[in-house]
Amino acid sequence: MSKLSTRAQPAKESSPFQSLWRQAEQLQQQQIQRDQALDKLAERVRLDVLPEEIRSAGANAVLLLKLLKFGRRKTLNDWHREELHEWIHDNLQILHPLGLINQPVQDALAHYEAFRIGVTLDSKDPKPLPEQFHDALDAQEADAAAEREAVKQDLAATIEEIVDTELGPGPIIDDPDDPYQQAAHEAYQQAREKLRSTLHASMSAALDSDEDDEWSDQPTDDPDSASFEQTTSDAAKADAPHLDNNTFKRLFRLAASALHPDKETDPDRRLTKHQLMAQLLTARKQGDVMTVINLYQQHSDGSEALTSADEKAMLAVLEQQVTRLEAELKKYQGASHAHELAWQIYRAADQNIDKAITKHLRELKVRANSVGRLQEAITSIKTLVPCLTLRYDARQAEYPYG
Repeated sequence: MSKLSTRAQPAKESSPFQSLWRQAEQLQQQQIQRDQALDKLAERVRLDVLPEEIRSAGANAVLLLKLLKFGRRKTLNDWHREELHEWIHDNLQILHPLGLINQPVQDALAHYEAFRIGVTLDSKDPKPLPEQFHDALDAQEADAAAEREAVKQDLAATIEEIVDTELGPGPIIDDPDDPYQQAAHEAYQQAREKLRSTLHASMSAALDSDEDDEWSDQPTDDPDSASFEQTTSDAAKADAPHLDNNTFKRLFRLAASALHPDKETDPDRRLTKHQLMAQLLTARKQGDVMTVINLYQQHSDGSEALTSADEKAMLAVLEQQVTRLEAELKKYQGASHAHELAWQIYRAADQNIDKAITKHLRELKVRANSVGRLQEAITSIKTLVPCLTLRYDARQAEYPYG
């Protein structure tokens, strides 16, 4: 077989490795083309879609202020408050990426979150309301930390009392050089430590459980930054394949030897090799067999060729890389909100971007009109509660098990 021939020869049937290699190359090319298309679409989104997104979100801003005001009413029961909080969060997720969390919204958020922790802010205080809220939250956390420390000290004292009661006083040591007295003293101290550890583990577990319950209702949203973004991901990233086959190690070592920057005297070539070496190390960490092979092909002396046995040994690694590339084509992490919107439109486009954009703009107008009518209809707790009920029922129908 010729030097790392990853492409089939015309007169020969492709090996499984070569077929997978071509599939991986195609997937890589598809990803490059997709990202280029999304960059181009994102620019169009900035010009044609984002202004309409901002215009449409104006209704959500008005609704949000009204919801935050109702959120401070004492007549709401627990499930009302939970559903209302979800609704507030949904509106913030619309407004925040568009930069529409203005000062009135931040102030209303500060009042709302302060109410949730039992604090009243002073609108006449020259200190900004979000800062007042943070000060109050910090004070509560400091008090809670001091209380937890006091509880831990009490716990330690209680444990010592129990140990004293259970084991009684230790053996009397009147001759420090007596090995029997020393052994009895060590056995007693070991028994104390064992009982102390057992008690601490059980009692601390109960204490930690109480703390979790105490802090579970504390607000987790930040009214100052007002990001309110969920930190969920589409799926956990797959672990890199276990690269323990000798073929991969050998190719990596050969490529690394060829790319080692210390062998270069020319500063420009040394910098280039530094960059290529970093690329090679990243490829090894990610299990990117294609990059390792390509770097070897481009920069080694070609003294060692990839044999059929080598291909077979590396087949599983390449299969995992193909699977990973297929998964990457189905997800996208945008560099901006325009890119995220472009990805939504791209996925829904079905080969026709213009129709997808037109549909999206039409949906924005429908949403703005619907939210506008809704916020006008909500004038009191009496008119708010039926809306909360509808939202709750809809969520239960969609996620019946929470």
